[in-house]
Amino acid sequence: MLLEVAAFDPASALAAARAGAGRIELCRAAEVGGLTPPLDWVRAVTEAVDLPVMVMVRPHADGWTFSADEHAAMRESARLGVEAGAAGVVWGALRADGTIDGPALRALVEAVAPHPVTVHRAFDAARDLGEALDAILDAGAARVLTGGGPGAARTNADRLAALVRRAGDGLTVMPGGGVRARHVAELVRRTGAREVHSGASAPGSSRVDPDEVRRLRAALDALG
Repeated sequence: MLLEVAAFDPASALAAARAGAGRIELCRAAEVGGLTPPLDWVRAVTEAVDLPVMVMVRPHADGWTFSADEHAAMRESARLGVEAGAAGVVWGALRADGTIDGPALRALVEAVAPHPVTVHRAFDAARDLGEALDAILDAGAARVLTGGGPGAARTNADRLAALVRRAGDGLTVMPGGGVRARHVAELVRRTGAREVHSGASAPGSSRVDPDEVRRLRAALDALG
């Protein structure tokens, strides 16, 4: 079981890596769910840790729709991120009608290939999750980070399980959203997921709590 941990600063990324994370999602601005981090953060973290670092590409928190110019800027940010050492990109965008912006996603996938693209929880705001999943598959993304819709992943476990089945081997469905050590084993058992995502933060903080990362890792290892 792969454990991805969201880090909103370089110190948190290093703490997560030392405590047992298998992959880092690097971003900033936890209060809005994450924005594109500075390139010097990407360079510093990728040089300091020996595990994949996925860099978020999100220029603003004003909804999930972006202009053509913003999409072009995101592709450039993604390209610079992987040049700085990132293993891949985390991204998400919807059209005004609530559908995944498939052409924009395909253009991003092509811009950073062969580095993988993860679609983040913009997916959970789509008008139809099954339709959105099919669009992500068609565009060639590697995985989708999802809570199974609005709210915490553990409350949407049945919907997540259906998404895992629908994706099959073509796309990794990675549950995330309020994932904690005390319930991660049940979440995995109910969904059939092979990767999970957690902020693993201390209460009232955006900083990674190394003890929570260790507890998550131990709970996942105990699944066998």
